[in-house]
Order: sequence, then C-alpha cells, then structure tokens
Amino acid sequence: MNVKFSTQRFPHNPSIKDASGTIWGCVVQPFRNNYRCNENAKNIDRCKKCLGYINPFVTFEKSTWICNLCKHANHISDDDNEDTSFKYADVDQRNIYPELTNSNLVLQVDQEDDDEDQDNLSDSIYNNNPTYIALVDISGNNEQMEVIKSGLEALVHALPDNSLFGMIVYSYKIGIFNLNCSSPSIKYLDAISSFNNDISLNDILPISGFLVNKSKHESNIMSAISILSDIDSTINRKKGGSIRALGPTISLLLNYLQSSNLSLHVKIGIFMAGKPSVGEGSIDKEYNTVDSMYSSFSSKDFLKPSSNTYKLLAEKAIQVGSHFDIYAIGSTYFGFDTIKYLCTITGGNLYRYTNITSTCPLPQDIYKLVSNGWGFHGLLRIRTSRNYSVDSCFGNLLQSKTYKDLYHIESCSTFTSIAFDFKFTDPSAFEGGENQPFIQIAFSYTYLPPVVESSTDLYSSSPSLMVQDSADRVKSNFRTLERRLHVFTAPIHVADSPVDLFNNIDLETTICLLTHKIIKESLEKGIKESRLLLLGWLSNFITRYNENVVILSSVKSSVDLSFGQTPHLKPLPRYVFALLKGKLLKTIHKSMEEDVLEKRSDDWIYTQVVYSSLDQKMLHRAIYPVLSTYGAPNNLASKYLTLSTTTITSNISHIYLLDAYDTLMVYYAPQAVSNMYMFPPPPDSLIRQTISNSKQDRLIVPSVEYTKGPLEQVGQFRQYLVEDENTDGNSYIQFINSVEEGLKKLLSSTLH
Repeated sequence: MNVKFSTQRFPHNPSIKDASGTIWGCVVQPFRNNYRCNENAKNIDRCKKCLGYINPFVTFEKSTWICNLCKHANHISDDDNEDTSFKYADVDQRNIYPELTNSNLVLQVDQEDDDEDQDNLSDSIYNNNPTYIALVDISGNNEQMEVIKSGLEALVHALPDNSLFGMIVYSYKIGIFNLNCSSPSIKYLDAISSFNNDISLNDILPISGFLVNKSKHESNIMSAISILSDIDSTINRKKGGSIRALGPTISLLLNYLQSSNLSLHVKIGIFMAGKPSVGEGSIDKEYNTVDSMYSSFSSKDFLKPSSNTYKLLAEKAIQVGSHFDIYAIGSTYFGFDTIKYLCTITGGNLYRYTNITSTCPLPQDIYKLVSNGWGFHGLLRIRTSRNYSVDSCFGNLLQSKTYKDLYHIESCSTFTSIAFDFKFTDPSAFEGGENQPFIQIAFSYTYLPPVVESSTDLYSSSPSLMVQDSADRVKSNFRTLERRLHVFTAPIHVADSPVDLFNNIDLETTICLLTHKIIKESLEKGIKESRLLLLGWLSNFITRYNENVVILSSVKSSVDLSFGQTPHLKPLPRYVFALLKGKLLKTIHKSMEEDVLEKRSDDWIYTQVVYSSLDQKMLHRAIYPVLSTYGAPNNLASKYLTLSTTTITSNISHIYLLDAYDTLMVYYAPQAVSNMYMFPPPPDSLIRQTISNSKQDRLIVPSVEYTKGPLEQVGQFRQYLVEDENTDGNSYIQFINSVEEGLKKLLSSTLH
C-alpha cells in the first residue's frame, strides 16, 4: 500500500488549516508495495475497543498495550490459549514480530470455512479460480468487430490457465455461448420486447456449460471469437444495426451468477460499439438544436445520467462478486454519463478507442490489465486517532451504507488510486502532547498474482508493472487465489503555524485531491460553476499565502504569485490554468459544436473517470504534460519545461519528448533535423529507453508518435502547448495577469 498526504504535517487546529487555504487529505494506492506475506492475520492482536491492529506505534505499560488510535488499554493475556496477545508478554521477543516492526504489513488471511455442501467437489472449480466473462456488442461495423476480436484473442492469451471463461453477445437478441461441447454453439433468448422477470439464463444453459476452463477449452473459445462477425451479419444488421440491449444482458447475467450460489471472482469485460438503445438502461439523450446544447451545458444537467439503471446494477454486481471493465470502440456516442457506474462503483476501468485501425491498442491494453496481478472483493477500512476523521472519499469505490469508514473496492490493480479528505471533529484538534495524529488503513482482498511474461509471447511487448517481490510471480500461467490483508499505520507530525503548513504541502497530492473535488463539484453543480469554484480556490490559496507567508505591507505594491518563499508550490497556478483549459473543464466553442451534438458529454465524463483513478504522477502528466528536451538522442538537457511556443523557439536543445499520459510524442525541431540526428531516435538511445520505461508505469499502453519540422506545421505537437492563446482559451500570461489584478484589489481592500 502506498499512502501520500497532501501535507507532510497536519494542521495543528482548524484556524491554521483555514489560514492556509490548502486541501487536507491523502491519496491511497491500496495494491502497491504488495510484498509477500510473512504472517497470518489471525496471529495479530487487535484493539478491543476500536478494532485497530497492533502496530509499531502502540505503547506497552506493564501487562497492557495502549492503542495509539483510541488510547484504550488492552490486556496482555498470560495464557497462550486465551488470545493472540500472549506472545507480547515477553519484552525481549517483541522486536521479532513483524506487526511491531513494520508500519506497512501484508498478512495472509485464512479462507473462511463455508457451510455449503462440501460433497460437491465441482464447486471448488468456481470458488478457487478467477472467472472472466466477455459481453460483446455485435452491432458494430466490420472495423469495430475486428478490433473487438483482436482484443478478445489477446485476453485469452493473458488469462491464467486455471481461469474460467464465458461469453455472451448482445444486440437485438442475446446469445449465450455453450463452450463445454465438441464445438462452440450459441443459444438465443427471444426478442428484447418479450423479456420479463421470469426468464433465466439457467433455463437456457447450465452454468457448467457456460463457464469453462480456459486451458482445456481454449480452442473452442478461440473458435467462438472467430465467428463473432458472422453472428453480427445474421442477427443485428437485419434489424438496422443499432439495437443494443446492454441493460437487459447485464441484468440477466447477474441473476444467473446470483442463482448459482457460488463464491465467484468475476471480471466482466463489456465490449461496446455504441450506446445502449433498447430495454432497461437504454439511453436517449438528444440535443435538438445548438441552443438546447448550450443551455444544457450551462446547467448541471449536462453531466447527469439519463437513468440510475447501471448504478443499481453495479451495486448488485458487488453483491455477487463481480466488477466491470468497459471497452468502448469507435468515435461515436456511448452514454458514459449513464454507464460509467459499472466501472466507478465496482473498481473497474473505462477504455475508449477512437482509432479502430490495425494499430488500435486494445489488445495491448487488455493483455496488460489481465496479465498483471489484481485484487477481488476488496474492503478498505480507515481508522484515525482522536479529533479528526474522513470527510469524503473519491475514486472508484463504494462507501458502505452500514458501517462508518468502510469502503468496497470490488476490483483493484497496481494502478488503482483512491483519495480521502479529512475534517476536524473537535476544535481542540491536536493540541497537547497526547494528541499526535495517527492513521491506520486496513485493506483486505483476494489476491491474484501476475503472470510471468514470456519473451516469445505474441503480446510480450505489453509489459506489466513489476510486483516488488519476485517470488509473487508465478512460474507458469497457473495463478492461485489467496486472501490477504494489508495494514498501513503512520504517525503524522503537526504544523504549528500557517507558514509551517505551507512549507510542508505536497503539491502533486494536493493537485490530485483538488481534481477529485472539482470533478465532484462539476457533477453536482455543472461545469461553469466548477470553473468559478476552481478559480476562487486558487485566489484564496494565493491570498492566504500572501497574508501569512509574504510580509503583508508589501502586498499592496506586488502580489507574489510565484511562491518565492515556498518554491515547491511555484507550479500550482499552471496546474490550475491547465485544468481550466483542459479536457475536464473545457467550454464549448464554435469548432466543437458538431462533435458535442453527436457525442454529448462523453468527452467530459470519460476524462472524469480516467482522472479519478490516476495516481499523482500520472495525473500530473494528464493535466500538464511533462516536456523534456534533449541535446541529442542520448543527452537529456532539461525536464519539466513550460508548455509554450516561447519555450520551443528559445531553447538551445532541439529534440523534445512530451509525456501526456496517453500519448508520448517526440518532436524534432528544424535545427535537430539539420544536425543530421537519426529520426526517429535509434532503438538503443536514451529517448527510446525513456519511452519504453514510461509504457510500464501506467494502466494503458500510450500511443507513441514521432514528428518533425517547423513548429507551425506540426499541429499534433503544438496542441499540447497549452500556455499559448488558442481556441480553447487565453494564454497563461493573460490568465496570471487577470488573477494578479483581482488579488491586488482584494488585498488592497483588506489593508484599509
């Protein structure tokens, strides 16, 4: 588990927090640092009051240990048969126990003994192995279907040999594949119009015929994938090619899984060619005129879902041990505002592919996702010490409706990132020596280790993120599930003044939390209101900095917007500027009207979903891409350059590498071309090595582009120079001048 706080020191009390204007919270990557277990959770003692786990920061007094979270005195038993505390009685032995020496602890959890009929040995096939179910929209054109088929083929290569696989197709009819026979066959349900609650997939095909072992039935699976295009031509095109019964398909599938009474570990991949258009969950969100589009954009309705169908289905999926990944193929409208909940509630991922040529990265993305280790059925609990608590949660998780500070993360991977902000629960806060803040995060999950890559594998060019302990990597493509518990405990120092708090702000984590908050505000109040709130937050933050860090008497003549006394905060205004001008909060202008009329809010919602799951480093690149310059392909000159034409025209180095999270772009200025540097850079060059490394540290496989020539002729590179004035908005200089003028007026009025 990796936890980063927005401030390395917590504010001493509410007045110090308010005097800084900063955001107080943390970003958590629950599946990072997934070391090998070295202890069983049943051997770890817990506080009898708050149920927190014993950790290196508890104190011992005679025959008790004092919980650092709630201050409860827990009795240490002198009977080893009574409870787990017995082993702590020997003072000299305490330093051998990992729970008292490690603040970041991974524990093994025994599988619960189920009361189900153990005579049915076939149940273990379903209970002990991962399951993948593909839901395939067969309404797409030939190009879309070819991309989907290539993605499914990559998926099968990535799945563990012991996994179970099933496939359902949907369009005007719903077809369920029987793969447990000599050759694959498909059975259809009646027309969508005749669906009712009495229909069950179990009546059509027993689950033993639907979910089959991948290794044993791989030839049948591949044969079924190969005939998908033929199904499309015989079923859906006769009905007009745009009928998609996604909602009814998911509903039937979840009922199917629920009725099996099995403990399943299910990843469901939805391969979409367009918006759901029939049955429950159908989407019909149209703008009749340009004026109606602008009117909707000006209100909070622009980002609102057309129904709660998929939200309810996602919540049901968690109950049956399932989560969803969505692969949207094509440059069309999908209704992300409505279907996103399938991912955001269950911990899944949303992918979109507008490039549906042979270079579409879907096969690489799905191979990378599935071959990496991931977690099922995650439960995350946050416990805090006195006088503060969690205020809000952000990211792809579901807060428990029953238990405080308990969150469901049905699926997570090494790339999963979630966030929380804090609030004071008592005005005395951390005053007094006995009130040092502590936090403990416990995350339990079912662990599937990553697959070993093979240099001869067709998709080995899609590297997966390495798990820290190489022993976690299996020696074959047989991957065994195990239950784990990760416990992170940390003490936090306290900032006694606003200056101290400003000096300890972690900028990337603060920007990450700020982005989460703005996404939440835009969903509740609309994009226009969120833009005003973001600008207001920046103005307040700079004002507080000038009031508490800069000498106030000098403010009248000069407002410090460059954070001269806290240089680590200098990039902050640029991040905010990029947020206002970027994909998340962009406003509609003339050249976008036709695209928005067709795709509605999909671009905004897609960006929200992607940004909500990124860690700080990747979010930085998505908001304000990292621009580096090279004197030669093997010579890095500088990094983190500002994104402006002035930077390019004034730099003495003329080879550039830009990292925008989903795109890596190399640009050779004319001077680099005239110097006869090889283009593209040679495979063994530093630039190419950097690109290769960058592909490994993110969920997606970024596209790599190479371009050269005069700046005015390379529009694909120039579009990332966000500090220039263009159709998306003013230049950064104009923005910062406007902020400065507003702050001067505000601060001048406070001095009189």
